[in-house]
Amino acid sequence: MEDIRKINERYIGRENVKLPNIDKDDDISFACPKNVQRNSISAKIFKQHILDGSFPPVDSDDLPPEHTIIIEADIQSGSSTTNGKTRVNREIRDRIIATCGDSTVTTNSSRLVDPCLRIYNGAHKMCSIDNSMLDKGVGNGTCCRAVGVKLKDGAPPLRWKNWDGVKVYCVSVRHVEWVEFEHYPDTPKIASTKATIDELEARISDNSAGWHNEEQVQWSVLQAELSQLRSSRRFKLKPKTNTATVKVAIDDNVTQTMEITGVSITQIPVVDNDGTTGHKLQGMSKDKLIVVDWAFNTYNWVYVVLSRVRTLEGLFLLKELPESAIPKLAAPPELIQHEDRLRAIERLVLDRREQMMRELDDTDEI
Repeated sequence: MEDIRKINERYIGRENVKLPNIDKDDDISFACPKNVQRNSISAKIFKQHILDGSFPPVDSDDLPPEHTIIIEADIQSGSSTTNGKTRVNREIRDRIIATCGDSTVTTNSSRLVDPCLRIYNGAHKMCSIDNSMLDKGVGNGTCCRAVGVKLKDGAPPLRWKNWDGVKVYCVSVRHVEWVEFEHYPDTPKIASTKATIDELEARISDNSAGWHNEEQVQWSVLQAELSQLRSSRRFKLKPKTNTATVKVAIDDNVTQTMEITGVSITQIPVVDNDGTTGHKLQGMSKDKLIVVDWAFNTYNWVYVVLSRVRTLEGLFLLKELPESAIPKLAAPPELIQHEDRLRAIERLVLDRREQMMRELDDTDEI
């Protein structure tokens, strides 16, 4: 009970605990029990990104910035209504892209696919691929950040669409050659080099005399070193095609949905990773962790989430951990039985060892 109360001290709004500012370079994540919550968080973060003032309103003559692009999946279906399936016509396709996330797309290979992939410099992603790139340190669940997009030769000019009242460039994945990513979080060497550059720039900005030659040389050397370090951790992913079942809302209030089977969907094999489900957090360590909600359908979900953040000060709760959850936090019976078996084996081994030692002592006396 005391531990839960201590954890709940990190509830947003209590004891001056505030939601931390979210920067693309921060080692931070939202912990979510469900993929649909993770999709919602990523959508909200992207909305904040495009409403930062650099994207022109739709009634403006200005063009949107090129550092952000939405890659729309290529969605096809050879099925028809005559055999009980629904054809993916243009209207349904547009609704899938505009309203669906990877939580509503189920592929035959159990890979996550995002029909509407939001790409901008530093956007946090997670690979959803097979093991064909393990030699490059890239596999299913690899965390990364977006670096850039390469369109195919002869691709049509980028077009913009209306997203939350502003212009954002969009492109079909059919016209994308590859998207480049870099492993994340940064290595200690990259973090150290970047920190040195920041300290140098801060020191120079405080100096009214400006840059000295030696400082300019040092800054250039550090920038080149940082660029080389990051380049060595970059990789490119090309579009992949999966067969999937898609659940899409057929009304704007999302009160009615339809399930479309046999859908061929082609997309870059990554998904948003601003929010992460509990099982994907396993093995990670975070400076900051924002818990969106709690899950008690598995014995270890709460433990996994709380053990991912390095310090209590880095933990932020959008929902308190209920004290009524204590019985649900008990160790699973299977684990208790397994530990009992291990203790029994330990006692058996120790008893056998003592017996052997006594037999040896009796032999020495003879």
